[in-house]
Formats: sequence, C-alpha cells, structure tokens
Amino acid sequence: QNLWNRAWVIDRLAERKNDTDALAALLHAATKADYFLTRAQAVTALAGFTGPGVNAALLEALKDSSAQVRAAAAGGLAAFPTAEVRIAVSRTWERDTSYSARAAALGALVRLEPQNARTLLQEGLSTPSYQGAIQDAALAGVVQTADTTLLDEVGVAVGNNRNAAYVLAVFASRGSAPALALLEQRLRDPRATVRDWVLQAFRFGMPPALARERLMAMLAGTLAGRLHDAIAETL
Repeated sequence: QNLWNRAWVIDRLAERKNDTDALAALLHAATKADYFLTRAQAVTALAGFTGPGVNAALLEALKDSSAQVRAAAAGGLAAFPTAEVRIAVSRTWERDTSYSARAAALGALVRLEPQNARTLLQEGLSTPSYQGAIQDAALAGVVQTADTTLLDEVGVAVGNNRNAAYVLAVFASRGSAPALALLEQRLRDPRATVRDWVLQAFRFGMPPALARERLMAMLAGTLAGRLHDAIAETL
C-alpha cells in the first residue's frame, strides 16, 4: 500500500530486462494498478523492455484516464515504429486534452516519422500550452534533429520561452553563426525578462570563451543604460 515502496519495486523490476516475471509484473501494473502514478511509473519502466505484450500495453496506456500515464505511454511508444503506433500517437498529438500528453506525443512522432519532423516541429513551436510544455518538446526536437532551418522560429520563441535561448546557445556552440546572431538580436529585446534569459544562455549555455568574445564585442559598441550594465555584470 505504500506508494514509495511500489516505486522502489518498479525500479528494481526495470533492471531485469530479460526476466519474464518482471515483465509480467510491469505489464500488470501499467494497466491495472489502482493509482495513476504507479501506472505511469510502470509504463515508463516498460519502455526499456522489448518482450511480448509491451507494445499492446503501451497502446492501452495511451487511453488511460490519467494524463501522466498517457504521456509516459506516448514517450515509450517511440521505440515501436509500427503503423498502428504511428496512428495512435498521431491521434494523441492532434486530439488529446492534456498538454503534457501532446508534448510527449510530439517528441515521439519526431522519432517515428523523421520525414515529417520539420513540419511537426514548426507546429509545436507555434502551439501555446501551459508552461510551454509543447513548445519545450518542439525545442528538444530541434536539438535532436539538428535542424538549422528552424532557427528563425526558435528565435521568435525566445520571446516567450527561456529554453529557446538555450537552444540557440547550443547551435551557436556548434559553430552556427545565424544562431549566434539571433541571440545577439534577442539581447536587444525591449523586455528585461527576455534580455535576462538571453544573458543566462550566454553564461550557462555556451563555452565561456565564445560568450565572452561576443559580449565584449557588444559592450565595445554603442550600448548604454541597463543593457550595457547587464552585459558588464554577466562578463
């Protein structure tokens, strides 16, 4: 009855990838457990198994009443590139009422349908959601696919999502001049919050030498006022 003990047991079972009894226990917990968090934990553990019944259990979990379970199932199904799975995960992305489930489905679809990844990511970047869950999934997909054609969209997203600044920093660290230019452009945003996000990305999201070089160059320009002081403090 102790939920912490359940979680501990699930973690131990998850280590037994070749144990049919462990698989059977997780399959049961994923679809029959009386508490949604237990089901979600079991579904997450199942994602590491390839035995019989895993695919079917994850598809069943995709219809669970709990959004956390559905999100876990969508993420796990990325490892099963069948037509049935793609249809089910697409339906979750398009119709689910939960932002977290849709975000997980988006991330899975990027892996399941790489030929459609760019279109999916564009849609995700422009989809508003609570705490930016869907946009965050799209940003993760941009990094995963290394699609530099989406940098302009990521630059726009910086205006309402701090993680977008870090994505630009990742690409800048990989040598992308356009990503670096977009970061510098966003550093001149009229909103102090956005400028703070960008400076944090410079400070924590790229090699210090690169960040220092670019910020010193901006500081040597015609900047004044709060932006000048903020860059100086970051340096």
